[in-house]
Amino acid sequence: MKYCENCGKSLKEGQKYCENCGTATESNRETFNRIKRAENLNKRKK
Repeated sequence: MKYCENCGKSLKEGQKYCENCGTATESNRETFNRIKRAENLNKRKK
């Protein structure tokens, strides 16, 4: 079982945000970071 890095509450499978404190889960942060990197690459190409 996974736990929130911020408050320690247990997280359900596939959960994107902690229900207790709203912190993004690890998998959601990874997705967000990939999107931001792709956006930055696209801006550099223009």
